[in-house]
Amino acid sequence: MSRDEGVRDVESSGVVFGVHDLALIDHQVALSHQLRAAKRATTWTWAGFDATTPSSGDLKRLAKIGPQEEFLWDGEGRLGQRFAAIFVQTPYEEQRHGDWRRLSADDGLAYSGYGVTISSWREGHYYAPLYLRCRYILLSTPSDFAPFRAAGIEDRRLLHTGSPILFDLVSRRRTVAVPTDPVLLWMPHWTEDWFGSPGYSTWTETVFDVLHSAENEPTTTFIVRPHPLLRRQLEAPGRAESPPQLAYRNLLTLPNVELSTNDLIGDLLAASAVLTDGVSPIAYAAAVGMPLAVCRRFDSPPFSPNGERIAAAAETVVTSGQRRNWIKRQANSPARARNEHLQQVVLSCFPLHDRSPGEVFAERLDEVS
Repeated sequence: MSRDEGVRDVESSGVVFGVHDLALIDHQVALSHQLRAAKRATTWTWAGFDATTPSSGDLKRLAKIGPQEEFLWDGEGRLGQRFAAIFVQTPYEEQRHGDWRRLSADDGLAYSGYGVTISSWREGHYYAPLYLRCRYILLSTPSDFAPFRAAGIEDRRLLHTGSPILFDLVSRRRTVAVPTDPVLLWMPHWTEDWFGSPGYSTWTETVFDVLHSAENEPTTTFIVRPHPLLRRQLEAPGRAESPPQLAYRNLLTLPNVELSTNDLIGDLLAASAVLTDGVSPIAYAAAVGMPLAVCRRFDSPPFSPNGERIAAAAETVVTSGQRRNWIKRQANSPARARNEHLQQVVLSCFPLHDRSPGEVFAERLDEVS
């Protein structure tokens, strides 16, 4: 039997997004909305861990994002219908169940990344086996062409669309005034360990400085937005509390501290200053143009070349004293204008088209249809 037998040619212009972790889909949601605006139908389906069934709560959350595709696979593990593209959320084989591991370029397999490429992890960014099977790989920057080519990926699979989140952020930023009151957004990352070496995350040190500052700057609002994987770790039941975890819980009890309930772009546009250790939020915060401090240690791993350029245009804080002094400055003398140089550096590293990434990708689909 040929691979096409039994495949119904239905909704061939549609785009499917396979989800394995609802906490990490901001990038895909932005792209999906842009595709819909470009008149491309999008649906969502569960592509979770092997032998894992999504909870009813997960399915309800997924239903709020967009229409769900319930019959992606037939009873023999073949596609039940054709699609213009099928996006997977993760490039890692172990995070998708068996049917999703069979997808290939012939099926319209596509990948758009988690965010912009700020970390220096070339193996994950460019060398995952999935990329060799993709029909479409959407790039947030033209500088990604060279490392993908070095990894053996042909140009015909690569398309610079720009970052969906960055496009939406810049579009919304133009309609929002600079905050008039001091609002500090803290965005700690989760990577305490980086392949056996210290990672990008500095939260176990920085949390004490944010707690101290929030206690001493009661008229400043502090918004805490941990990376979803860190937040999951911090909220895990039955976990023994370390001193940093206790400090984190004490921080959230203060009257001028809020645990974020907003979307990513909403938090960034509400902030008069941003404190983060990475990774993609460094670029997003810089694009807003408000004061940005990048938390690093003396032994922190390097960022990508684009990441280092953006960090150099912002302010780097390494010691406890530097972090506390920076927060104090932002609390007492909030910026009254956006930093245009910082914004320009980001957009030179991650340039955008005059139309959304979704529209750019829809044009590519029109060309091949």
